[in-house]
Amino acid sequence: MKDILLQYAMYSSWSNERITNMILSLDESLVKQIIPSSFPSLYDTIYHVWESGLIWWLRLNPELSSVHSLEKRDIRFDKLVGMLQTLDKDWIDWVKDANEDDFLRQLDYKNKKGEPFRQPVFELLMQVFNHQTYHRGQLVTMLRMLGVTNIPGTDYITFSRIVQ
Repeated sequence: MKDILLQYAMYSSWSNERITNMILSLDESLVKQIIPSSFPSLYDTIYHVWESGLIWWLRLNPELSSVHSLEKRDIRFDKLVGMLQTLDKDWIDWVKDANEDDFLRQLDYKNKKGEPFRQPVFELLMQVFNHQTYHRGQLVTMLRMLGVTNIPGTDYITFSRIVQ
């Protein structure tokens, strides 16, 4: 299980970096331009990916809540990208340091509505990485709607060919 989860963590980091680096090259007006989607702009979508990842990170590591905090949405885009890259590295390091029992451990947490849940940690990890994939797909569609054509590939198979 550890090998698969580490692959997913590394893939998520790699693909997040590819798409955000390309977005960093765009004019800032495009990054915040309103586009019909789950979130109203490229910026807001990436903010959501970072914010939701951090929420899960703090559920897994509640002792770090004093170190990490949710930032206001008006931070510079390059800083937001850096925060996402740092969080992606934290996920990779956590998975590298974990053992099989860590993945199977039951985690008690509450959702944003305060409803209690209990699930194994590996399901939390799968949620984080799959959730990011979902929103990267939205970013690609949003970029196409903005007329951007030089969108990097972020498919898992491309990642697997590059890292081997």
